[in-house]
Formats: sequence, C-alpha cells, structure tokens
Amino acid sequence: MIMKLLYPHCAYGGDGQHNTVLEDPCETRKSKRNRNIPPIFNDYQCDPKIKVFSGQNTDYVDEAYSSLRDKLGKNKTLTVANGIRVSSKDLCNIVERTHQMPPKVMDALMYYTKLDLMRKFGDSAPCKIALFATNFPASIVKQHARLTKTAVKDRCKMRFDDSALQLLRVDPDCEMTYDRIYFPFNIDKYHWVGVCLDIMSATLHVIDCNMSLRSESLMKKDLNPVANVFPYLINAVIGGDSRNLPKPFILSRSKGIPQNPNPRDSAVMTALLIQAHASSGVDGCKEVTPVALHSASKQLAVMVYRAICPV
Repeated sequence: MIMKLLYPHCAYGGDGQHNTVLEDPCETRKSKRNRNIPPIFNDYQCDPKIKVFSGQNTDYVDEAYSSLRDKLGKNKTLTVANGIRVSSKDLCNIVERTHQMPPKVMDALMYYTKLDLMRKFGDSAPCKIALFATNFPASIVKQHARLTKTAVKDRCKMRFDDSALQLLRVDPDCEMTYDRIYFPFNIDKYHWVGVCLDIMSATLHVIDCNMSLRSESLMKKDLNPVANVFPYLINAVIGGDSRNLPKPFILSRSKGIPQNPNPRDSAVMTALLIQAHASSGVDGCKEVTPVALHSASKQLAVMVYRAICPV
C-alpha cells in the first residue's frame, strides 16, 4: 500500500496566529478543462548547461510539470529507468521535497541524466564519462574488506570479478576505462553528496552542497574505502603493471559549490550538481543555487515524466 504523503502549509487565521493546514503536495487542480502540455516540451530535454535553468521561462516549466503530473495520476506504482519501481508520490517529491529521497529515485535520476547527456554530446563529448547508481560505491566498499585482509605484498595479485571490470570498460572488447566516473553517495541516510572519480588525475572529488555538515576527517573516513580500492580496479581493467601497488586516489572537496543546509534538498541538489559537473565542470556547478532549485527540480521531474508518460 502506498501511503499518502502530507506536508504542513501555514496560513494566517483571523487572530494573527499560524494555523497548520495539511495539503496533498500532488493534489490536482479543480478545473475540468483539459490541460495541454506546451509544444516546447513535446521533445523535452534538460539543457546541459545548468545556468539555462534560471533563464528559461518558468511558466513553461510549471505548466509542463503540472500537465505531466496530472496525466500520470496519483497513487500509482510505476516502472521507470532500468526496471526501477517507484510510486507517483516519490516522483512528486522531486519537486515538493517533503522527505528524504530514497535511493531508488536517485537511481532513476542518474539513469535519465545519463541518457540526457548521451543525447546531447553523443560522440562529441570532450571526455569519456559514466554515471553510476547508488549501489556502485557499496560494491566497491565490499572489496575494501578483502583488500585490508590481504597482505600488502600480495595486494597487487588480487583478482576481481569480470562483471565488475566490464562495468568500468568503455567497450567490452577493449582495455580502456572512462576519464571520469560519477555517482551519488548517501551519508547516514541523511545527506547526499556527488562523487567524481577523475581517473586521469587519480583524484576523488566530493561535490557537496553542505560542507559544514561533515568534517574533512569524517568525509575521508566515509570515502577512503572507495579511494583505496578503486585504483586496483582500474589497474586490472587497463592491464597495468601488477608488480607495482597503485596509490590511493587523492580525496578533494570541490570548492565553489553553492551551499544549501536543508537536508531534504541535498538529493536534488546532488543530482543537478552531478549533471552540471559532468557537462561544465565546477563552473557549471556554480549555477545550481538554492534560488534556482525550484525551477530546476521541476525540469528534473519533467525529464523523468516525459520518459514514462510520452505525449
């Protein structure tokens, strides 16, 4: 059974006090007139440069979101992305953000963001980029226990499952990996950050919209397993010299990332920051501000709605 989600809306009573009214965030409008989706969104794609979010006509974004949401309906279980099942309320929460986003919705956002980037760049992409789901770091962390239990002199001889190595290959028939790999990372089921593994510079970049929440030492503790294991995986993919121990990736917290202390915004902020960083680097991330979040989150929702509810 899918629970009905409610959120508080404050209204002023006649005595000047705040009265709390509970409203359904996905409640549809009362008008019986058919709501038509603006033609501009018939072949909708998110713009690869996030700064366009703030420049687009928000009326079009609002109308497209409302139209597609109404067409999809409420209280439904949907199959999105690569077989992921979510409720229509989960998708509505991308915009409303009344509770923490579950990993399956983040996985759907990563899936459709990846497709969106592929449509835009195709073979003209400046570098080879991959976006992975939330289970990617968990699979690496599992290997960390095996790494630490192996004697240092024998670590260069470690063997990894071929399916894991295939995931990191640009093409199944070549020993070439990606230039950058992105994935979302959840901290204590409370806060989301984006991670960029830059293979060329051997650096793990943390893209964090609330840097004050986690100290440098705690962030390193969270992500050190990834930084330690990943070089061994890459070495196995490219057929590197097995006699030399690969060095751990350097962990770096990206500077200049817009900050947002609201934990319920961190998932959508992270999805947008990953999209922006993959397209335009840190400069693109600077446009993902809390002010732009309202319109940008609707564009993310429209991207998903359009894939599962074509017009």
